[in-house]
Amino acid sequence: MHKLLRIYNQNRGLVIAIVCTIALIIVIIQILNNLVAQDREARRQNILSVTPVPTDSTAIHQNSTSVLTGEKVQNIGQDTEVIKEFVKYCNDGEIEKAYNMLTADCKTRIYPSLEYFKKVYFDRIFTDKRMYQLENWYSTRNFTTYYIRYTEDVLSSGNISAESNQGDYITVVNQGDRKELNISSYVGASNINRSSTVDGVTVTVSKIHYYMDYTVLTLKVRNNTQNAICIDTKEKTGTMYLYDTNGVKYTAALNEKSVEEFTIRRNMGVNIDIKFNKIYNPESRDLDGLKLKDIVLNYENYISNNEVKKKIEIDVGI
Repeated sequence: MHKLLRIYNQNRGLVIAIVCTIALIIVIIQILNNLVAQDREARRQNILSVTPVPTDSTAIHQNSTSVLTGEKVQNIGQDTEVIKEFVKYCNDGEIEKAYNMLTADCKTRIYPSLEYFKKVYFDRIFTDKRMYQLENWYSTRNFTTYYIRYTEDVLSSGNISAESNQGDYITVVNQGDRKELNISSYVGASNINRSSTVDGVTVTVSKIHYYMDYTVLTLKVRNNTQNAICIDTKEKTGTMYLYDTNGVKYTAALNEKSVEEFTIRRNMGVNIDIKFNKIYNPESRDLDGLKLKDIVLNYENYISNNEVKKKIEIDVGI
């Protein structure tokens, strides 16, 4: 003890200086923490003052007209209630209930299982509770498409950073007396069931699937000839395309398919999906038909160089 007192007396000035420095650092830290807390609370209050937030922490920004066409959107209240319910299920972790709100086509084409929906959609977007904003995009008799922006729930995080924001196109589909949803930029489908037959080959446009950035046709092709056929050899571009009422062409993404997928054995039929570079826009000209200009009737003999190509064209009205 005497030794400690002697050391203290010999270094009193230094000890006092160290104690004062430590006390000052503690005070500064407390002041900075208070300032950060006050700033966060001020930002939260500012957000709340300009963005009305319902009690379920879900914000909706909407108007009754399309941001693209300027036309009035009907039944917007019913649509947004459906979207609100979907987001609430996701925020509450009720993944199966959210999944069951999707249309059968959306499940089949985008999310064929609940597990896949959870992994690809839910786990990617709903890492935390989400608020959202809606913009009306397009409206038709059966579809109403919105752009949805998922943002952080500022009531929970106090964070207004845009880094974790996620965007998507979500479509409300009228299914008789109920409404269902298409997500991930899938708008919906129309049943067509129009066919054309030439020289024993029948091409049927069964369904058109609309995505925001492209269009997919589901085709049934029946080969009633005695030879294997190929509906497109991919030797040239522009040999398969959609066209509208003004003759504008929308070419098929043939690079996404193999020649083997286009080859059909005799007396056989196949179903095949083909993508076209037609973006979704209900205000654009109506599609008028599908043209296939490189259907080879003697495909096996042609590729083995035993015969010259014998080809036909098929035009299916839509």
